[in-house]
Order: sequence, then structure tokens, then C-alpha cells
Amino acid sequence: LEFTVIGDVVNLATKLEKHCKVVRRPGLATAAALSVAREQGFAGADRFEPLPGERIAGAGEPVDLVAAR
Repeated sequence: LEFTVIGDVVNLATKLEKHCKVVRRPGLATAAALSVAREQGFAGADRFEPLPGERIAGAGEPVDLVAAR
């Protein structure tokens, strides 16, 4: 069987990967994703700093991100 991953979330993940080079950070996530991770017990949230309202190439609206330190 073959599986293909498609959709807005995967599209955003690809754009975030490219945006890492723009902001010169090793990793990015949306603030919403970090919030869900915290709710599920993620203890490493202090290793991220907020990047609110980032404009990402190809995305229509600004996105609130967090960056790995």
C-alpha cells in the first residue's frame, strides 16, 4: 500500500521548514501546536521563544510561531 499525506497542515509544515532558514532557527512550530503539546504534558516548552505574526512565504495570513533556541 502507498500513502500520501496532503492538506493544509502538511503544506504549512513544508513552509515552516523553509522559513527556518529565513529566521535562522533550527526548528519552528506554530504557537497552537506548542499549546496542544503543553496540554498533553510536554515539559520542554521553555526551550522555545515566541515569534508572533510571522509572515511566511506562500501563506496568506501571518502565523504565530515558536522557535527552538
